[in-house]
Amino acid sequence: MAIPKPKNNFGNTPPQNPSKDRILVVCEGKSTEPNYFRGLANFYRLNNVKIVGKGATPKAIVNEAKHINSTEKTEYGDGYDQVYCVFDRDEHPDFNEAKDAAKKVGFITIFSWPCFEYWILLHFKFTRRPYASSSGRTPAQNCMKSLKDSFSEYEKNNKNLFNELSPRLDTAKTNSIRALRDAEKTKEFNPSTKVHVLVEELQSQDF
Repeated sequence: MAIPKPKNNFGNTPPQNPSKDRILVVCEGKSTEPNYFRGLANFYRLNNVKIVGKGATPKAIVNEAKHINSTEKTEYGDGYDQVYCVFDRDEHPDFNEAKDAAKKVGFITIFSWPCFEYWILLHFKFTRRPYASSSGRTPAQNCMKSLKDSFSEYEKNNKNLFNELSPRLDTAKTNSIRALRDAEKTKEFNPSTKVHVLVEELQSQDF
């Protein structure tokens, strides 16, 4: 009989399965993004993933990831095998600077343009219609408005977000890959996201 995998405690403890990569995910948001990824990690019973919700600008996210990884090296003699910095394009002036800073130290940036809610929207439909400021709303706020049209129950602090969306996960990945390919081809990244890259990496750790 197979031994069930232990659930994630999201701490710094090295994983029980040494063949798995130790992964750090630092998110811009304090609730939506970490809740989603914690739900995913629990769903796949991953005990090798640490997820942090910082609630800061992209550059601050990269700096926080550096700090956590450095502390990990000090306490355990080695850093994380993979480090992901998850943040929005939104209207952040330090967006490109943050991407460059992450790349310089080997971290992987997972951006959403204009915001993480675009990834959630892709669970319901495909769209590449750009989001702009209008009616006193930012591009991110207009994206959230579109999401509410398709997912009226959406709440930013929903701790059960992943479980509610998991039946639509394959649809979201397909739409996300399609959107990013088109963005790279046209050089127009509004809207697009790379969240599927992180999702697929976490899914691959389920062994």
